Parts: sequence; C-alpha cells; structure tokens
Amino acid sequence: MEYALLYEDYWDVVKDDARYPQSLLEEQGDCNDDGELIVTRKAPTSQEWAKIEDEQGRWKNQNANVRALIMQKCEEWPRDVIEDVDTAHEQWSKLQELCQDSGFASRHYTLQELLCTSLTSCGNSVDTYVMTIQAKANDLKKMNAGIPEWFIVSILLSNLDGKYRNYAQRVIRTIGIDEPDLEDIIDMLFREDRYRSMRRS
Repeated sequence: MEYALLYEDYWDVVKDDARYPQSLLEEQGDCNDDGELIVTRKAPTSQEWAKIEDEQGRWKNQNANVRALIMQKCEEWPRDVIEDVDTAHEQWSKLQELCQDSGFASRHYTLQELLCTSLTSCGNSVDTYVMTIQAKANDLKKMNAGIPEWFIVSILLSNLDGKYRNYAQRVIRTIGIDEPDLEDIIDMLFREDRYRSMRRS
C-alpha cells in the first residue's frame, strides 16, 4: 500500500507531519504591571483567509482521495477497524500500529500485497511493478518469512496482465523444467519493455 500512495503522489497526506491546515490567527503575549500574561490576538487579513481556505479545501479533497485508496487496498480486516477514522493520516498510523511487528498479521498483509501486485495496479509501469515485487519480497525476508525465488518469479510472470500476458507465457515455456533465475527474468522483462517502447516511438 505504501507504494500505491507513493505512486499516486499521496505520501504527504499520510506522513507524520500531515495535519489539517490551521487558521493564521496570530497570538502575542505581554505581561502587565502585576506580572499577569495578557494575550492579544490579531485576525488574519482577507488575503490570508482566502489562502488558508484554499489550502483547507485542497487538503479535504486529498484526504478524501487517500482514505478511499486506503480502504480500497484493505481487506475486510483491518478495513472494519479503520473505516470510522476521520483522516487518512490517522488511518495510516492505525494500520502501522496493527502491523508494526513481524507477527502473523504483518506477514499476512505483506504477502497479500505481494500477491495482489499487478502491472495494472502499478499504472502499467514495468519499473514500478518490478520495484514493488522486489520490495515486498524483501520485506517478507526481513520478517524471517522469505519465499523461494521460483515463487517470486511465478508471481512476477503471472501478474503481468494486459499486453504482456502472451510474453509471460512465452517466458514460462522457455524456462521449462529449469530453475528460474529472478535477476535474469527481470532483465529479460526490462529488455522487452525497452523494445516495445522503441516500437511505439
């Protein structure tokens, strides 16, 4: 899911310092003769109000879009845990809390994201697709839940949907009974992608 947020350029909405834009109300403090703190407030100008209202409107739209993306990527659990959370930032923080360790839940959802990663879900970008597959496989390895290389190759080829489906079948027939090498398969896929790009140009 993190890669989907990065790909859609939504990371700023969920990162740690993401907050609803506040008004530009200025406060100034001074002490009177008795040592008491007197706070005076300066109201923003009409231009400042217009600016903050524009930022708040943009934030609301982005927040709604990111909440929808997060809910779309989640299964029934943990969707039912985060659906009533108001902001995307709080939803993301809750998800991190639920899956912060390397226990079953974390391994389960990482594997699920790996299995559901497809060329289409990565915007038909081969670079993004390969990067996401490798990153999720490495995440599982860090959790002491690494999967065999042949399995990663199988996922990589199986989820090459769309116009690459026939290409994936050709590669599978080429491999035959041999043990596949992930780096070789990735290199072949990149060459095929470059070849197709050249033909389109």
